[in-house]
Order: sequence, then C-alpha cells, then structure tokens
Amino acid sequence: MAIYFSDGTTQSSAAGGKILQVKTFQKTDSATYTPDSQLVFKDTGMTLSITPSATTSKILVSFTIFSDFSGNASDHYLRIKRAISGGSTTYITAADQGNRTGTLFIGAMGNNESSGDRPTISTMSDYLDSPSTTSAITYTVQHTSHGAASMYLNRSSDTDNQDAREDGISWLVLKEVAA
Repeated sequence: MAIYFSDGTTQSSAAGGKILQVKTFQKTDSATYTPDSQLVFKDTGMTLSITPSATTSKILVSFTIFSDFSGNASDHYLRIKRAISGGSTTYITAADQGNRTGTLFIGAMGNNESSGDRPTISTMSDYLDSPSTTSAITYTVQHTSHGAASMYLNRSSDTDNQDAREDGISWLVLKEVAA
C-alpha cells in the first residue's frame, strides 16, 4: 500500500527527508571528565563519524548523556565539536557573549543542587546540521565547567554501593537526511 503526500509523491519517491544512513555509538562504561582549566571545553568519549553521500544532505545529530556532576550541576556546559576531514573544525554551540560562555545546553538543565543526594540526569539533544560536504565528519560531545568541576558519565557522583546510586548508558546517533 502506497502512502501519497499532498504533492502526489509517495513515501518511496519523495526526495527530501529520507534517512540515507544511520551511525550509532553507545557508551556503557563509566568515565569522569574534568576540564584542564575552567570553561575550557574537553572531548568526552562520545564521538562518531559519518560520510554524507551528497553535499545537500543534512546530518541529524542526536545524543543522550546519562551523568552526574560535582559542584552545582548548572555550572556544567556541553557542546558538539564538528571536524570535517581535510577541512575545518567548528562547534555547534551559541557564541560567547561578554563573560557568558556559549553552550549547546547546561549539563543538568536547571538542576542546581550541590549535594550528593541529587539524582543523575539524562540530557538529550537533537541538532540538524548542514555541513555541505561529502568528506567524513566527526562529531564529538564536549564538556566544560566552572572551577574545573567533574562530569561523571554513566554513574552518580557517589560510588558507594547503595540502591539509590544509579548507573546508566549514553549514546550518540548520526543520521544522514536527504535534502
């Protein structure tokens, strides 16, 4: 059974919006990421590459980070580094303005507790990128914080063996979308 769109095309003949390829990365082990300096972004272990089939293709970058943070959780920032093979490295983030640090989002999305009793957070993001290339592109989730505080990926900040301490998984998915 064919499904027809308002322009008369079918799902199989429509040009735009088709998913052409999918790349996935899942991180199941825990890790701690601490910036070398305050507000200097550092790569996490969340990295994945894709090679678009056309310069008009878009890349849907989706990730879920399961984490906890030392200090105030709202002092942690995440962004995406985009490195094009043989080309430039840029960042998917807001621009720095004055003393404000540009970020894709705050690590805990408003959780401002600093005690060890706060819950871990699953942070999710989708971004539709237009890289305009057929070269390989590597996307990496980066982290930074105020005061060089740590992000604990896939675990709570407390490591005692209590049932209230969570472990989890994080993932990164890249989808090439036809224009």
